[in-house]
Parts: sequence; structure tokens; C-alpha cells
Amino acid sequence: MSYQFYRVKIRPDSAFVTALAADTLFGHVCWTIRHQLGETKLNELLTGYTEDQPFLVIGQPIPENKLPRPHLPLEMLGFDLSDASKRKQIKKRKWIKFEEGLLKASCQTWGQYATSDFDLTDENHHSQDEWQVENTRTYNSLSRITGSTGDAEEGFSPYQRKLIWFHPKAVFDCYIVLDESRFSIEEFTAVFDQVGAFGYGKEASSGLGKFALLSIDTCDFTTEVEHNAYLTLGPCLPQGGQWKSTDCYYTTTVKFGRHGAEAIYMGSPFKNPVLMAETGSIFTPQSMTSKLFIGQGVTSISKTIQKTVHQGYAPVLSVHIEQGADR
Repeated sequence: MSYQFYRVKIRPDSAFVTALAADTLFGHVCWTIRHQLGETKLNELLTGYTEDQPFLVIGQPIPENKLPRPHLPLEMLGFDLSDASKRKQIKKRKWIKFEEGLLKASCQTWGQYATSDFDLTDENHHSQDEWQVENTRTYNSLSRITGSTGDAEEGFSPYQRKLIWFHPKAVFDCYIVLDESRFSIEEFTAVFDQVGAFGYGKEASSGLGKFALLSIDTCDFTTEVEHNAYLTLGPCLPQGGQWKSTDCYYTTTVKFGRHGAEAIYMGSPFKNPVLMAETGSIFTPQSMTSKLFIGQGVTSISKTIQKTVHQGYAPVLSVHIEQGADR
């Protein structure tokens, strides 16, 4: 295995119906590989995927030059909680400015680098436009047989769809781990660029979910500081790992996955739900080693395609937290 850590910068070019998610992006990449390079190539790449040998791990898209705020108690991030009236405002500061030297400092000091969605637009773009806006649009179905709205029985049948809009100058960082002995960075670039050009998620064929691939750069976040925990840059499945349970901090979420592309016509499009730890989780191992990702890949989640896998891996950064008696 020859794993490399990369930072991928993307810019939304349209509204989205499906929220940006690491595991959904991974699914898009797999389908694009199948369409462009063939099913045999995809099967080769997925060999060993559930045995801690992923060919690719995609992180959650996060605002440019930011990190997700760790799921640590606020006092462990150095926030001043003496003024109860400011606690709601503090909780909105869900991003950490990824400044030089941040990883050399203990998470106890990270509170001073915390920022909110409002701050993202104010500090970077000098605009009061919101970073992300959700609204609904009303549509109406059209019968291709009658040439009118609805069908013969129900007639007029409007429906609504939620749209997600990002700031006009929004750019996201998406960290990936790639095994270049199996899938080169040039191959990944071509595939990921195609995903953005065709569209991501629901209504991609209607012009939604478009994004531009701006750049891909190698990253090396190793420091001389002695770290003792991992910060996840995407949702993951940490079950079965050798963790210090008293020094792990995370919030769980349930992923209700669906098949994409032509698989939606092969049977039920719904997959079994998967319980995951959210982006920004902190996991402390029994023995700290240099890792680029943690988690596991899972299968047996679909009755339609038995070989379906779900990305339960997440890229990680090594950090230092106050543990046990140190607190």
C-alpha cells in the first residue's frame, strides 16, 4: 500500500438538493469508475475494502482553510463559559481556523480559533450573504401522455423540493487518502472532475449538484509534537478499534443510504441504515501510531446489490487532548 494524503478544493457551481457528504461522494466516485473504466476495474479497486485496505478514503467537504470543531466538551477547547448568556453564541462557532502551528498546540487552546458560518462570509468575502441558505421551490408534474399537469385521476399535483445554496465565493476543502499503487492521482482527478461536471446527488440530471474541481495538493501534517488522539475529517465506523473509551468524544448519526445511477431501477433503492460517528469526532487509541485514516468498510447493507460497500473510513489528523488525570 502507498497511501498519500491530499487536499481537494472544490467550488459549488449550482444549488444542491442532496447535502454534501463524504460517503455519498465516495459512491459517486465508484459509479463513475464503473462507467468510465469498467466494472472489472472497480471490483479490483474494492478488493480488500472491508479488510482495512481501502483504495480511497474521502473526507467531508468543509469550508476552505477550516477544520471541524472537535466534539470535545467546550471547556476542553479553552472556551470561557463563565458568561451563560454567550454559550449559545459559542456553540454556533463550529469551525476552527486551520492556521500554521494549530496542530502543534493542544486542543485546549483551539477555542480562540473557533469561528461561525456568519464569520466565514464576513472575514473572507466582506459580504453579508449567508454561507448556506436552504429554501423550497414548488414544481408540478407533467403528463407526457396528456400534455397537461398531473394525471387523469388526480389532475393538478404540485410538489416541493428543498434546495441548498452556498455563498457565491464559497470554496470547500475535501481531504482524501489515496492508495496510489492501485489508483493514481491522475486517475482520481479525471474521475472526480467528471463527478462535479455531471452533478452530485438528486436532480443532477436537471442541472443541480454541480461543482468545479479547483486544485489537488499533497499534504503533510506531521509535527514533532507528541500527539495522543485522532480528529476525524469525515463520518466513520470506529467499532472494533482499540480505543481508550474514557478519552473518546463523538456524536452519532444514522446514515440512511440509497443506491444511485442505474441501481435505482434494479430493485429497492434503499440500503440498510448505518450508525456512524460524525465528522469532528475524537478517538484516543490505546497505542498512538501514525495513521492517515481510521474506521472500517462495511458490506451486506443492500438486498439489491449484495457486493455493495459503505465508506466507514475517515481521514484523520493527529492532535493532542488533555486526558484523564491531566484534566
